[in-house]
This record gives sequence, structure tokens and C-alpha cells, in this order.
Amino acid sequence: MAVGPLHSTLRRHPSAESIAENSGHLVVGEPTLVSPIVARGHAAWAAACCEGALPLADDLKAEALAGILPYVYLVDVLSTEGPGPMEVADFRYRLVGTDVVSHTAADNTGRRLSDIAGQGSQATLIRLYTLASNAAVPAVQRIAYLTKSGSRHWYETIVMPMTTKRGGPADRLLGVAEHFCQRR
Repeated sequence: MAVGPLHSTLRRHPSAESIAENSGHLVVGEPTLVSPIVARGHAAWAAACCEGALPLADDLKAEALAGILPYVYLVDVLSTEGPGPMEVADFRYRLVGTDVVSHTAADNTGRRLSDIAGQGSQATLIRLYTLASNAAVPAVQRIAYLTKSGSRHWYETIVMPMTTKRGGPADRLLGVAEHFCQRR
């Protein structure tokens, strides 16, 4: 089946009633994930890590994410430069997979998170992205939301830090998200 704006991969999950969480949490060790798609993304990221260091963004190849690319998004961490420690200023979507686009009803590729008005989970995502980039470890979030038609949905996402230069800070995030219907 083709995946894109007209072909949703949204599916029901038996634990959907109780799966939404209010805050993201850092991943220490093997994460407990509901989505096998999100778990595959984490496995690809973990395989790219070298001796506890963040993976280089260029080392994580599309082949490692084969089969889940529609659920993937890449985020640039925009930081302030200065004499002190770097501070996260904003985030820019470098790439947004087709399944993610179909559930946000917009392709935010190239846009800053701070400029995306009307995205209900924007504040939650800013906190999640900041958490993952500052701690330099993956962070997981389950977010519940209502569609414009009043349907209840939720999604699970994992955000995993990477660097663009060996030994550098977490300046890129690899995200994987899967959306689910919530039972009534």
C-alpha cells in the first residue's frame, strides 16, 4: 500500500485508552515502545552509535531506516553561539516523512517549529526536542489529540540526538512517529 496524504497508516491499538502520557521522558537502556515502527527507528539509531558517542548524522543511512521512512523526520537544533554553553534557540524541520505529513495536514519541511502556528502539540514538541538535545539521549513521548472532526487520536514518537561533527553537540535530531486511533 502506498503511504502518503491520501493513504493513512493510522490503526487502532488495544491499549489506546491508556497510552497517552503528559510528559516526555528520557530513554535509559532499552525503551518500552508501543509502536514496532518507532522501535525499529530506535534500533537503527542505536546501531549507528559508536562506543557511547552520538552517531554522526551522515553515518545513519536511509537503508538503515528502510521500510519506516514515511514515519521519519529530521530536525536541526538551532543554538545560540557565545562564550558560554550553547543554548537551544529553536528547531527547523530538515525532512518530514509522508505519514507524518498526512497527520499534520502540512509539510513543515524547512520550517522552524516556532513559526508553525496552530500545531496543537507545538509546546510539547519544543519541550521534547529540548530535552533530547540538552541531555544528548533519546526521549519518548506519547501525545493525545483531537482531530478537527472530533476523533480522538494519539501518536508515539521518539527523538534521538545526532551530531554533524564527531564529538560535537547534539545538533540534529532523528524522530520517528506512528499515529493511532483511540478507541471510544
